[in-house]
Amino acid sequence: MATKKKYRCAACNWKFSRNFQPTLCPYCGKAALEEQPMQEANDIVKEVDRLGK
Repeated sequence: MATKKKYRCAACNWKFSRNFQPTLCPYCGKAALEEQPMQEANDIVKEVDRLGK
């Protein structure tokens, strides 16, 4: 089973995940997709801590 990768459309900022390489945004239909890297747990904790201050 293929793992899903996260994507974001640079045109409309829609975030979604797919287990295949999409060519168009499912929301706006533009080809402005960026693959989003997986965040490490420590990075997420640091970001939440920063936002709480």
